[in-house]
Amino acid sequence: MWPGETRSNVESRLSSVIGMQIDLHQLNRRFEGLRVIDGRRVSQLMSSIAEFGQLAAVLVIDSDAGGWVLIDGYQRVIALEKLSRDTVEATVMFGNEREALLAHLRNETARRRSAIEEGWLLRELRDELGVSLDELAAYMERSKSWVSRRLGLVDLLSDEIQQAIRDGRVPAHAAGKYLVPLARANGEQADRLVAGLGASGATTRQIGRLYAAWRSADGELRDRILDHPLMFLRAEEALSLSGPAFDCDPPLLHDLEYLVAIAHRAASRVRHVDMTQASARVRDEIDTRFGEARRAFERLGRELDTVRADR
Repeated sequence: MWPGETRSNVESRLSSVIGMQIDLHQLNRRFEGLRVIDGRRVSQLMSSIAEFGQLAAVLVIDSDAGGWVLIDGYQRVIALEKLSRDTVEATVMFGNEREALLAHLRNETARRRSAIEEGWLLRELRDELGVSLDELAAYMERSKSWVSRRLGLVDLLSDEIQQAIRDGRVPAHAAGKYLVPLARANGEQADRLVAGLGASGATTRQIGRLYAAWRSADGELRDRILDHPLMFLRAEEALSLSGPAFDCDPPLLHDLEYLVAIAHRAASRVRHVDMTQASARVRDEIDTRFGEARRAFERLGRELDTVRADR
C-alpha cells in the first residue's frame, strides 16, 4: 500500500483461485501468533469436518518468496491435523502478504477478532511489513486514535502474557479489560498474576475478581493475590458458600474474610499430614510458620482492642 492509495486500489490488485487442495505440510504458518487458539472451537470443527467434510476454505497467499502462506484458517488446519488429514481446501490469493493481510483485516466475515487480536495484526503490519499509522487508519476507515489504542493494548503486555492469551489460558477480553490497566500500573505485577495462574489459567470473570481484589488490597495481601491467585479464588468461593457477602466491604473486612478462609483451609490440610513421615526440617518449618501466624493474629487482636478502646 502506497501513500494516497484507497482500499479499492489495493484490493483490485489481489486475485484469487477458489477450491485448491494443498498439502498441509506445504503451509507456511508465519502468522499463527496473530490469533487465539480456542480449544473448544477446534473440537467443534473436528466434529463438523468428521461428519460433513471441510465446509469453509482457508485463505492462503502465493508468497513472492515461494510457498503457501496461511492468512486465515489456523484453527481449521489444527482440526484437520488432529483428524490425521493430509490436505486442506484453500482459496489462494495472488499478491503480497501486506496487501493480503490488509484486505483480510478489513473484510473478514468469519469469527471477529478481539481487540487484542486486532492489535497483533496491526502490529505485524506496522513493524514487519512497513505499513504506517496513517495508512492503517486510512485503510481501516478508522481514526489514528483507534489504531493507536489497539496497538497500545499489545505494546503494554509482556510476551509471557501475550503467549498466555494465544494459548487460551487468559481470555483476550479479560486481558484487554483487566490486565492492560494492571500492566499500565505495574507491568511486573501483571506478569506475576498470570504466572501464578499457571497452566490452568482463569476465566474472564475470575480475572475480573482478581483485579478488583488487587485494586482494593495493599502490602502483603496484594502479594498473596499475585503469587497465589488460584488459592485466593478458592478462598473467595469458600466464603461465598458460608454466608452472604457484605455490600461495599471495607478492605479490613475483605482481609479478615480471606484470613478465615485460609485458616480453615490450613486446618483441613493438617488432618492429612503424617508428621511421623515428615523430615525434621519440614516439622521445624511448620512450627516456625505457625508461630509467626500466631504472633500475627495476636498483633491483630491487640490492634482491634486498641481501636475498640478508642471509641
